[in-house]
Amino acid sequence: MLPPHLRKFSDLYATYGLGAVKNVWLLTCLIPIARTVNLYKIKDYVGAVLDKPDTQPQSHYKRLIRFFQDWAECQDLLYDLMRHNLRFLRRLGFKTLVMDGTSWTIGEAKVHYLVLSVLAGSVAIPIYWVQLEKIGASNQQERKAMFETAFSLFDLKGMTLLADREYIGKDWFKFLKTNKIYFVIRLRLGDYFEDVNQAYGKSYERMLTKCCQKGKLVKNRFVWRATLYNHHDAQPQNQCR
Repeated sequence: MLPPHLRKFSDLYATYGLGAVKNVWLLTCLIPIARTVNLYKIKDYVGAVLDKPDTQPQSHYKRLIRFFQDWAECQDLLYDLMRHNLRFLRRLGFKTLVMDGTSWTIGEAKVHYLVLSVLAGSVAIPIYWVQLEKIGASNQQERKAMFETAFSLFDLKGMTLLADREYIGKDWFKFLKTNKIYFVIRLRLGDYFEDVNQAYGKSYERMLTKCCQKGKLVKNRFVWRATLYNHHDAQPQNQCR
C-alpha cells in the first residue's frame, strides 16, 4: 500500500507514472529542508528524506538530473501540479491574488517571469507564471494571455487582484471586470485624470482631497496642468490638513 503522502497524487499515476510522482514529492520535501533549488546542494539531503543513508549523494544527484531531463519540458505535468497546488491551498480560504514580475539577463538571454500568487495570511504563494523573455514591463496583451491560461486551470472568479502601478491599462481593467476579478491596483498621480473627471461621480480633485485626510497620508504641494495638487510622499514634509 502506498504511503498517505503519495495517495494524494494517485490521479497522476496513470499519466506520468509512479516514479515521476515520487520524484515530485521528493523535491517538495527537499527544497524547504535544503533552502535552495540547487540540485547539487539538495543531493546531500536525499538520503535522510528517503531513509537511505548508505546511498552515495552522487547517486541521488543523478536521480534528480534524470528527472529533469525527462520531465522539464512537459507542460501538462506542470499544469497538473499547479492545479494540485491550488487545491491544497484552497483549504486556507484565501480570496486575494497578487501579481508581480521580475526580470534579469543570463548572458544574452532575457528572462522576465510574470507571477500570479495567492495571498495566504501574509505570504504570497505562486500558483502560475509565464516567462516573457524580455526586459521591461509587461503589456496588457501579455497579462490578458497569462490570465486566460490561468482561468483554464483555476476558478478565480470573485477574487481580488493586488498589483503595482506598472500593471495598468483600460483594456486590462475591462478584461478583469469582464472575468469577475475585483482589483486594487496602484496608480501614479494624474493617471486617468481626464477619464475620472468625465465620468459620473466625484472629480479627481475631490477624491484626492478625501485621500489626504488628517492622520492618513502626507503630502507635498505642486502644480500640474495649472491645478494645485497634493503629492503623497513616503518622507513627509508636512501633514495634510
